[in-house]
Amino acid sequence: MGDGKNRTAGRRAKFVFSYREHDVPEVWSDEVDGLHDAFASDSGVWGWQEQELPEGDLADSCDPGVRSIDDLVTVAREYFVAQGQQPEWLVRIPFDKLAVLMDRGGWSFLGGVFGEFVGNNSDTEIE
Repeated sequence: MGDGKNRTAGRRAKFVFSYREHDVPEVWSDEVDGLHDAFASDSGVWGWQEQELPEGDLADSCDPGVRSIDDLVTVAREYFVAQGQQPEWLVRIPFDKLAVLMDRGGWSFLGGVFGEFVGNNSDTEIE
């Protein structure tokens, strides 16, 4: 995580949250209570991971309609709650964790994207 110096140093980072449908399918097929407990755990597999920045302009890898964390929350909520009829905590928990990460590291939001689950190809991710 950050040390609070990135604001003055101009450091940039990319953080990704994966719902890990392919890595831990047994938890996803469990009862909702079991999934909630695993999902909310700080020691579990669900956390924001720092990844290498993409080459070129960072804006090219961001959704132009996402200008704030609230915009990203709206996209995730539409996917999980409105369309998928999933519980609100599937959206709330990752963004609660992001708020802590950003506060501890002194990070500012520059952009983001929400990637939907695609069969055998990719997990649902928030970047």
